[in-house]
Amino acid sequence: MKKIVSILLAAIVAVTLCISMSATALAEGSVKITASVSPSSLTGAGTVSVKVTVQNDTDSEINDVTVVFPGDDSENIGSIPAGDSKTRSDSEWNVSEDMLDTELAFSATFTDANGDSQTVNTKTLTISKKESTVAATATASVTKDAIEKGETVKFTFKLKNEGNVTLEDASLKAPPLSGGDQLGKTFSLAPGETKIMTWETALSESVDVKPVFSYTANGDEETAKAGTVSVTVGGEAQASATPAADSLEVVATANNTQVKAGDKVSFEVTVRNHGSQDLKNLKVTDANGNKVTFTGTQLNAGSAAKGTAEVTVQETASFVFTATAEDADGNSVRAASDPVSITVDSADLSNALTMDVAFIPEVSKAGPVDFTFKVKNNTGQELKNVVITEATLGEIASIPSMTGAEQDITQPVQVDQTTSFVFTISGELPDGTRLESQTQQPATVTVKQSFGGMSTMLILLLVVIIAIAAVAIALGVFIHKNKKAGYTAFGKRRDGGTEPQQHPRQGGGNRPAGQGAGRQQRPPQVSQQRPRSQMPREEIEPRRQAPRQRQQKPPAPKKGGKGYSDRNKF
Repeated sequence: MKKIVSILLAAIVAVTLCISMSATALAEGSVKITASVSPSSLTGAGTVSVKVTVQNDTDSEINDVTVVFPGDDSENIGSIPAGDSKTRSDSEWNVSEDMLDTELAFSATFTDANGDSQTVNTKTLTISKKESTVAATATASVTKDAIEKGETVKFTFKLKNEGNVTLEDASLKAPPLSGGDQLGKTFSLAPGETKIMTWETALSESVDVKPVFSYTANGDEETAKAGTVSVTVGGEAQASATPAADSLEVVATANNTQVKAGDKVSFEVTVRNHGSQDLKNLKVTDANGNKVTFTGTQLNAGSAAKGTAEVTVQETASFVFTATAEDADGNSVRAASDPVSITVDSADLSNALTMDVAFIPEVSKAGPVDFTFKVKNNTGQELKNVVITEATLGEIASIPSMTGAEQDITQPVQVDQTTSFVFTISGELPDGTRLESQTQQPATVTVKQSFGGMSTMLILLLVVIIAIAAVAIALGVFIHKNKKAGYTAFGKRRDGGTEPQQHPRQGGGNRPAGQGAGRQQRPPQVSQQRPRSQMPREEIEPRRQAPRQRQQKPPAPKKGGKGYSDRNKF
């Protein structure tokens, strides 16, 4: 009996410990790590902006947190309290050529509340290698195109890098200025940058200045030519200039010079033929190849033609429209407009892409919960590859292209227990700049689980304990009854006998004929019963016992007589 009780108690303790351990594991939570990189593509080795966030969703502080970038670039960011987060940022993280188009993972190591060292990793991300585009736009202008002899004028030359490759060893020559030698110093120009150079000189004769920028891109030598800038001295045209070459004039105006990214700007371009010859095959384009639409391609002497162009502007830029035509002899005539500067209001990238989350904060049982994500595009531009993710759930929803200011997405999320979610949204601007933001507050869904999860386990444990207690009580009652009846727990009598039954006396049985004959039959043995007043309170009636009987034997004969037998004789 003691062995059975010990086994039952051991089972209860084991079940209780298992449930306690399960409850502790559920309460501990997890440590999450996310990473974002901008831009997400490069033409070659370069720098990107990186942000890695470690979120402590456990109920204990984690210590000695070290964030590791690919290439063993690590930094210790200290401790993170329970429910808090810390971020390691690097605005100019170097990316080598062999890291492009390769899956990169960021990690964090830390010491948990038990003193154990742990490591968590981000999902892999890739910085893609994009094809290089070499494009440069050169423009030139002068303060006056007609001066008196000896008067000083200032020339302005601009070179803008319209491609995605850095222009190296760039230089400017503008003959006949400085005898055709290089003006200024050699320079480099990163993608999107503009270099402005000026040159002041006194002129004693009319000149046609033909500026040319030279540079190296991707190891190749390239040039960018600006339109010819002519200055007339003393009211006389330069003798070397042909009438047709001096006759062409281009003037460009914009309907709006202060716009938002993605707005369309309408340009009106007027081309005048001041010469005495008719011009044909008239074409006008800007540096990006945007064409100006005219009603015809013939421009008669002394006439003018007007055309329009509509350009979508993504960033601040200067637009120069260049006209080309041919005279009657087939000579090419070319002229460029003055730059028209369009300023684009810079977007606040910190608030460019945001998201609000709506959900039911408390549910009665585990299951799918609908989350509605209100995505806000505050850039005024088209966003591509907009993706909503969560560290533990992975990708939840995506929008291939988003041009509107707002868009709602409803997506079910499986919630098995009370959980806090931190959602991340990311996207790309047309120029490849990556945007990313997280929800300000964790989205916590509380699962009551009145008849599920841990509650069900506790109920089952209670049922098991009650059943064990009932079995123990029943065993106790059974044992008590047997003791009162004079039996042990397993039906044995305390005197060593078993259930009473008729049996012969020791030495009886099949004896020889005449042996033991003539003995008197003993009266049946009657068990003594206690008075009813001394019976147990349970009023349990004792089991009736059959009277013990001895085997009837014949009376013993006289010694020495017939049939005598000595019982002590063996």
